Amino acid sequence: DNLCAVHCVNSLLQGPYYNGADLNSFARELDREEEALLGTKIADGQSQNYDASGNYSIGVIEKCLKRFGELKCVNIMGSKTRSEVLSAPHLESGYVCNQSNHWFSLRRVGSGSPASQTWWNLDSLRLQAPAKLSGPAELSSLIQSVVGQGYTVFVVRGNVPLPQPSKTANSGGMMTLSSNNGMKGMYLTEREAAEMAARAKTTGSTSGGAPSGDEGGAAFTMIAPSGVRNHEQPQK
Repeated sequence: DNLCAVHCVNSLLQGPYYNGADLNSFARELDREEEALLGTKIADGQSQNYDASGNYSIGVIEKCLKRFGELKCVNIMGSKTRSEVLSAPHLESGYVCNQSNHWFSLRRVGSGSPASQTWWNLDSLRLQAPAKLSGPAELSSLIQSVVGQGYTVFVVRGNVPLPQPSKTANSGGMMTLSSNNGMKGMYLTEREAAEMAARAKTTGSTSGGAPSGDEGGAAFTMIAPSGVRNHEQPQK
């Protein structure tokens, strides 16, 4: 199954909070709400919110974020939002990007002012390691690039900030997830992530390459304390 929507949500929230079963449940919940609103019955297998391949609607992503902390996704193509985002994209906390059945997140992580924090591209399908962005200019360029490629980009906003990866230490590394090992993950320092990307290049799989279609590849969720390396337990 395509797990990029699961990876996208967990990347944004910086931890393995949801799995495929959770997203399926939210999709069915949305179907029931739509049936009640429209007064019609959706035929079996005709859900507008997910399919057998693991493709989910933005409504499912929003359900996950709302349950977590009253977070919402705002399409940046709205005139006011677009102006706000493109003028100062680094002042936001995170973005969700979608094209067809592919989802990925961009996250700001760290302590202090937004200018002192770091942005990461956590595209689990196209990247062999989390990609650190050089600053606001690269973030703005990336957002405009994916919009130009046909992606819909949502800025994530709400009454509570997106969670940091650790309550006891500042940022400095990443946690990777693999769809082959369920919800388990391993912490990597920033240096280790760079080494992972370098190894990928030597084997001919570049960080920014086109999707391979291999759903067993790494998916990145988390910026973690420097020097920490442990394993998350599968979500129950």
